[in-house]
Amino acid sequence: MSLSEIGKAVGKGKVTAYGLTPSYTAWLAVTCAERGTRSVLVTPDEAMARQIAADATFFAARHDDESSAILHIPAIEVGPYSELSPDRGTLAARMAALYSLRKPT
Repeated sequence: MSLSEIGKAVGKGKVTAYGLTPSYTAWLAVTCAERGTRSVLVTPDEAMARQIAADATFFAARHDDESSAILHIPAIEVGPYSELSPDRGTLAARMAALYSLRKPT
């Protein structure tokens, strides 16, 4: 799929893409942000999410505006039925990221 085809699909609404490398995913998300489209990326694990966030920060560094802001919502490392409590720093980072999503673009 070419970038122009992806751009047309983004203009029509939700796009679901599978099998992209983390770097290409980050570049695509930043490119969509340049066009005024907010992207939400769901990854299978925390390591890939951090890699994509780092790559997207690299690609977005050429811009000074807020349109390509990168938000990483960290995973909670503790299962829901575990007797352990999640790390407070992780919870605070998640709440801050989720709160910033409420702000209008």
